Amino acid sequence: MEKQKSDEGFTLKLGNLHPGKTATVNISLSKFLEIESGCFKFRMPTNYFPDYSLIEKMGLKVPQYTFTYKLDVKSLKPITYLSSPGQSKTDVKIPQKHIIVTSDEITKIPKRDQMLYFKTSDMGLPTLKAQRCEKYPDEVALLASFVPTFEKKQPQENTELFEDEVPDQGASDDIKYCYMFLVDRSGSMAGSRMNTTKEALKLFLKSLPPNCAFQITSFGTSYKHMKDQIMDYNEKTLEYALR
Repeated sequence: MEKQKSDEGFTLKLGNLHPGKTATVNISLSKFLEIESGCFKFRMPTNYFPDYSLIEKMGLKVPQYTFTYKLDVKSLKPITYLSSPGQSKTDVKIPQKHIIVTSDEITKIPKRDQMLYFKTSDMGLPTLKAQRCEKYPDEVALLASFVPTFEKKQPQENTELFEDEVPDQGASDDIKYCYMFLVDRSGSMAGSRMNTTKEALKLFLKSLPPNCAFQITSFGTSYKHMKDQIMDYNEKTLEYALR
């Protein structure tokens, strides 16, 4: 078997196949998952499907073939939502942490990429992660994720299954969020503590999403706002806050 790669896909050439015999080719696709509309998104491009259009243009007979794919979704947390491509079967393994999506037999290239979306029970919840490094034995790296919610999250026992559904962006995507930073500048924060706080604040400011607003308020014996009014987040206000 000979393999050739290109920007648009790859070519497989099979040899030593006797008349009337068949061959099975297994292809695995591994990639980082994208995040879209609060869901993980897996995209399988159409150029992964067999394409005999060149043979057809040459006036040659297109060989008969069938093509199937299996999407094996595994998660550490229960999967609460899944939208699978059309013409496929979904098998949910209890306790909802493993779902297998198997396509029907395909005989021609789909008109568009095949998309799979899924959510887990911990998505949309505040998280705090800690990690140690051997290079810095006396330090711990922390990552905090704060997610604003406007409706109380209801317990969910079963996975919601949909076919060819693109997740709704949600009304909250149009809301302009405001981030308020409270900084303790009392005497107990003198020295290295205040230096560490400033560096952490700079990191948070550089990580803010577009189309938001922010304010920094410091407090000790009294409080003080960085600006009298809340500021829109842009290059100019970021530069001002980092001074």
